Amino acid sequence: MDDFLIQAQPYLTFVKDIVTVISLAVAALVAIKGLQTWRRQLKGTADYDLAKRLLKAAYRLRDALQAVRNPFMSSGEVQYAIKEVQLEVKPSDEDFNAASTAAAYQLRWRPVIEAYQSLELEAFEAEALWGASAKDVIIPIRRTVNSLSVAIDLVLRDRQAGGTRMLDSASREKFERILYSMALTPEDDPYLKELTAAVAQIETLARPFLAR
Repeated sequence: MDDFLIQAQPYLTFVKDIVTVISLAVAALVAIKGLQTWRRQLKGTADYDLAKRLLKAAYRLRDALQAVRNPFMSSGEVQYAIKEVQLEVKPSDEDFNAASTAAAYQLRWRPVIEAYQSLELEAFEAEALWGASAKDVIIPIRRTVNSLSVAIDLVLRDRQAGGTRMLDSASREKFERILYSMALTPEDDPYLKELTAAVAQIETLARPFLAR
């Protein structure tokens, strides 16, 4: 029996080496598979988190724009804006109404700037993860920001011009419809309809990553 074991020792060592190699190979495959799974899970988590942040930024910007368009402006809001922007104007001044209203819109616009910067940042990361076309999805909502900014500027300057008026009646109506949210549904509010469609494009990009 001892002679058999001695003679078989080289073969037993060979078999042991084969088993060891196979075990190492299996362990390596398991490790690679686990790494691949971990990478997919990590990417899935990154995509999910980014999609959620992108949508939240879009909704935040949408709500900020709609807040700016609120046609009601209380005297309390105006007084607070005057103090906040440190506007040196008195109620007796000729340009008080125009200046104080401009101050109020300046304050209303701050959340828009913050929300827009946040959306741009998330869109930049989306471009890095999902490709260049991902950043293009915010172009429509960027247009709505610009058009509202222009409407505020033109309507306020038109009012400040007084009797001379820099806008004709058609242009004035056009920009006031952008500035003031008077309708309850997007169908009756062209600006809100455009804004809703712009947000929907971002939703189309982001929601598939939320469903995974």
